[in-house]
Amino acid sequence: MRTGTMITRLSCRIAVIVVAFVAVGCTSTYPFYSGPRLPREQVAILKCRFNADPPVTVQLFVERIDDIRVCTFKPVELLPGSHKIVFELTSSATHDSVVKQVFLDPGKTYIASYKIHMPTFQTVPGYYSGTWSVNICEE
Repeated sequence: MRTGTMITRLSCRIAVIVVAFVAVGCTSTYPFYSGPRLPREQVAILKCRFNADPPVTVQLFVERIDDIRVCTFKPVELLPGSHKIVFELTSSATHDSVVKQVFLDPGKTYIASYKIHMPTFQTVPGYYSGTWSVNICEE
């Protein structure tokens, strides 16, 4: 009985540590500028929203910013101003990219979400082909 209690406590501690690491990793941002971290009110944050449209696991991510390869799912901290951002979907069979030119204001958070347009067809299970677009709006 005592061994079972110790294993249960150890399992709980490990679970708490794993959740803490996941939470920190999911909430941290990727700074897309050189030098020390700037205060929140001096940068813009761009997040990619997860959505299931069509109902399949598809994730939008930032591939490039201003022609520099980034490849991140994390929210990105950017200096204010105009940026050329290349987005990609993880389950896109053709790996088509969408390029957006955006102007970001300091102290604001922006959400990028995607929309898959018809005709869309399933090429193999979990992979869809078709045209899609990205919409960026202020949070």
